[in-house]
Amino acid sequence: MDLSKIGTNLWIAIGGTVAVFLGIVVFAWYSVTVGPFSASVYAWDVNFVGKLAFLGMLVMIAAVVLMVLPNPPELPVPFPPNVLLLGAGAFTALMVVIEFIDHHSYTSFGLYLSLVGAIAAAYGAYAMGARLNMPSGSSS
Repeated sequence: MDLSKIGTNLWIAIGGTVAVFLGIVVFAWYSVTVGPFSASVYAWDVNFVGKLAFLGMLVMIAAVVLMVLPNPPELPVPFPPNVLLLGAGAFTALMVVIEFIDHHSYTSFGLYLSLVGAIAAAYGAYAMGARLNMPSGSSS
């Protein structure tokens, strides 16, 4: 694979997806320390919104892998992978914002990293031309 053929926008999408992976899987979303005791909660353990953000992250990873493959397989959905990444990135960012609004105390680094990464990946997909062309209705 020739990495020089990967454009700047795809690198932004890849970096955003890696940031989302790190923010959801590796770093905690919430942490609290009381004296010598500390507790951390990760995205999967938060609630249903965290699980939806995890699902969005999986779709983002699949879309990025499909964009990087030299001969990607045909998808059973009518969208190209960059549109899939745009939708999954926006969905994941929305889930993170909803979680932040729901529980805004004791937030940790993972929550913010997930939000910034999802927005960056969605921007990278949008800049690559991830736009849906809706058929225009003719008035004749």
